[in-house]
Amino acid sequence: MIKLSVAYTNQLYPILRKYKEHINDIYFSDGEFDSARGSTSFDEGEHLSIEELKEIKSLGIKLNYVLNSPYLPNRLLNKHKDITEHLLSLKEEGLVDIITVNNLILANNKHFMKTLNENFEVKNSVNNHINSALKTKEICERFPTIDNIIVDRSVNRNPELIKEMADICHSYGKKITVLINEGCLYNCIFKRDCDLTFSSQDSVGSEDNGIFNCYKENFKKHNDRYLKSPWMTAEGVEMLEGVVDIFKISGRYDPPDEIEKRIRYYLYNDRDVMLRHILDKVLNEKYDEIYNLSMMELSVWGMSRTLTNCKNDCMNCDKCDVFLEKYKEDKNDWFKRKPVFNCYY
Repeated sequence: MIKLSVAYTNQLYPILRKYKEHINDIYFSDGEFDSARGSTSFDEGEHLSIEELKEIKSLGIKLNYVLNSPYLPNRLLNKHKDITEHLLSLKEEGLVDIITVNNLILANNKHFMKTLNENFEVKNSVNNHINSALKTKEICERFPTIDNIIVDRSVNRNPELIKEMADICHSYGKKITVLINEGCLYNCIFKRDCDLTFSSQDSVGSEDNGIFNCYKENFKKHNDRYLKSPWMTAEGVEMLEGVVDIFKISGRYDPPDEIEKRIRYYLYNDRDVMLRHILDKVLNEKYDEIYNLSMMELSVWGMSRTLTNCKNDCMNCDKCDVFLEKYKEDKNDWFKRKPVFNCYY
């Protein structure tokens, strides 16, 4: 059975109730520590609801706290008292079952990890960039107290490599998680800096501020990059069912109906879902014609099959570019005839 780790957003409970058998955990963070996800807290109440999280837990779904700070003061790295006290207080409220630790220097603190291990299931972060069999082996050996290894977004179109990484994780008695959707570019050169500044919406949210705008810099006039972003096809997930323990769906703070569309696509290969429903980040412009492609269209044209195992080898492949050129030529009579072009062959 496919098990999902799903991003939390307000009013998600009714959706999770429908798919609870497939939901392993809901992940969230509360702004207690500096994070790429901003300073939202329970007290502010805009995105986080203690009551709803407890309702979600009553469904048998685990709650996953993301300790997502890419930087921490030395006093926290060395003494970690503030962190452990906060996490244990959340546990007392029944709000945390799993801790995702981004900062591996902190995770190297044996006293800190001993406390975590005694109280929580522990997982590393996708931002640790575990993108090879060697790195997978290394993190398994160096961090025996990490129970669940999430691998890098860059490998999610490489099922052969994922199977190899899964075998390594399982040989050490660990689970493996794969991130299956994101709106970032594959291997984006801005990725680290964008993560570090994401909490400042002014720095990424406007085309006119003269600083940085992801859509303008990366996607405007580059529609092929919507296809090249590291999101998996439903066929790719189905191929790895029984190999991967958990598939992670991204999209914290996204509207609940969009998260449900992602759940339906990956569980049931719902081909009415559009590409814009799969991609979840920084794509401020929602009117590009390619952004509104349906999964059915991608399937009919052979692109779903292509993207399932393309390994994001964009330097040596032009299938996305060729597809878009042909698609644009035929878009006006798309439903009037059978396409004559198939990217896979």
